Amino acid sequence: AWVNSKAIPNNTRIFDFGYDTASWMAFVPYYGGDKIRYKISYGGNSAEIIGTYTLPLNQWVHLALVQSGDFCKIYADGVEIASGTVMLKPSGLGKTTANYLIKSQWPGDPYLNASMDEFIIYNRALNAAEINAIAKGDITLDVDDFSKTTNPLVLVRAFPNPTSGPVDIDFPI
Repeated sequence: AWVNSKAIPNNTRIFDFGYDTASWMAFVPYYGGDKIRYKISYGGNSAEIIGTYTLPLNQWVHLALVQSGDFCKIYADGVEIASGTVMLKPSGLGKTTANYLIKSQWPGDPYLNASMDEFIIYNRALNAAEINAIAKGDITLDVDDFSKTTNPLVLVRAFPNPTSGPVDIDFPI
């Protein structure tokens, strides 16, 4: 996703998909000030990677999160900024019902105060060269034609302006 942040409140989300505060996965661009975090939690277990990174204000940045098997990487503008083992897989969450962009599962967490563009979920893990090329604008990868799938749709609720209400987006898993 391309993100242009206007402020740096702690515990904001690029996305937060799950059921509630016990079963979820989230990409957190501001965690403890100069940290970026991906965490997944379900079944009483959790796993995360944290990297040192400060998202700049008023500047477009390409952020990417890639999980392949048990290994996960976070990229900013095509450069790897964090990596590590994440033993829990997103598929372990099953069909989620509380799926948010810029909003948290936790009611007290602030909304992400940013513009966001090109939030894309691919059906495979992209490699470092592909992430770098997308960040540089050298390529655009096609998203699969989801009209051919028989998988059920998942609702993502985006809050482009928290005061005007949500925008619902359906996509298959």
